[in-house]
Amino acid sequence: MFKNFVRDVLGIPLPQQRAVGLLFLYSFLTSSSYFVARTVGDSLFLSQRGISSLPEMFLFSAIAVGLSAALANRLGKSVRILRIARTTRISLVTATLLLDWLDGLNETRIWAVSLLYILAEVRGCLNTIQLTSLLAEVFQHQRAKSAFAVVAAGAPMAGIATGIVMGSEILALGGRTWLIFLCGLDLFAVATLSFPLFRSGSTWQRRLSEQTAFRDNIENPPLTSTGNTNNTVFLIALMTMTACKSLVLTMISYQWKSIAAVHFQSNEALLTAYFARFYAVTDSLILMIQLFATGRLLNRIGTSRALQAFPVLCALIALLLLQSREYLSSLLAVTIARAGDVYRRSIYDVATAELFLPLEIPMQRKYNAVANGIVKPATEAAASVLIRLCVRSMGVLGMSQVWILFLPVWLGAILLLSRNTVRHEEGKPIDGGV
Repeated sequence: MFKNFVRDVLGIPLPQQRAVGLLFLYSFLTSSSYFVARTVGDSLFLSQRGISSLPEMFLFSAIAVGLSAALANRLGKSVRILRIARTTRISLVTATLLLDWLDGLNETRIWAVSLLYILAEVRGCLNTIQLTSLLAEVFQHQRAKSAFAVVAAGAPMAGIATGIVMGSEILALGGRTWLIFLCGLDLFAVATLSFPLFRSGSTWQRRLSEQTAFRDNIENPPLTSTGNTNNTVFLIALMTMTACKSLVLTMISYQWKSIAAVHFQSNEALLTAYFARFYAVTDSLILMIQLFATGRLLNRIGTSRALQAFPVLCALIALLLLQSREYLSSLLAVTIARAGDVYRRSIYDVATAELFLPLEIPMQRKYNAVANGIVKPATEAAASVLIRLCVRSMGVLGMSQVWILFLPVWLGAILLLSRNTVRHEEGKPIDGGV
């Protein structure tokens, strides 16, 4: 009965259900640890160091993310992603426990708070890279929009759970207690990836390939790139799209955190409660969309149009921010702006993952590592410098005049990308359903 419900309502074929279930649990656990780390990291940093040091933290976080992603990419050339993911979780647990100890010492507290903020950003990047790689390795070239959407739903469910708990119990539990809690989540995630199901050459993997390969080849001809020229254009367009998205979202994130810190007077408890409740609300919306609309929407409007809608939405957000003046209305405006993450995480990121399916697994890893491990952190570092230059002359909300200029470039990159991803048999750009 339940398997039929998953097949008919969520669109997951029977051969894929066991893998989707375990990957969903992994996504839930790693996302929960990330949400706890980010909420605690943001509130501790803003309450103890203030918004004046925030641009520098963006810069240092970008450098740390770039180095971590480069190391993960290098290891990925010779080590299976499952082993990398398990080792990453254990390393994060070790680093978190060390920083938790340093946070208890007065002479190292400021450094520990800064490093906890950076480590949370590293977690986010590695979660994205490794979950995308795990999906690509497990499902390979199969058409799995619904599977991707259901696995990705683990993140908003984690945001809802951690948001409700942290938002209601923050007065009873301190930041250090939450750090111990997230270490436990990471260890459970390691156990999830230890199931025999994921072993190379397992019976399940052979059966899944045999049962789905013929059907997928008939119903959904595989995507491919048309030669070396289009591969180059594909890479350039993908990197441009990633850079513009990262710059815009980094500047919106600064606006959000800065105005929240001012509004709540850098009070750690109030900031943590606000951030946690925000994540609970937005992730509730994301969850509903991912479970019941993402796969169907992408099948209906296509990957390209789904991607194009995000920069258009950001343009509307910029207009909203430029109309705000007082801090009370500004907090509402930046909260709505930050809520644009609902579309990004429920639709845009799933559509982006679809772009990697035409590629062989080594190329998927390479493009994914370059986009998230080099272009994204480099752009965030550049955005931190831009923020420092703009905030003094334009103010926090006035920076919207800067990042709105990058939206046409972002949209153009998406259009170029869609024209250079073609059906192998049809030889036509994918502008509609994919």
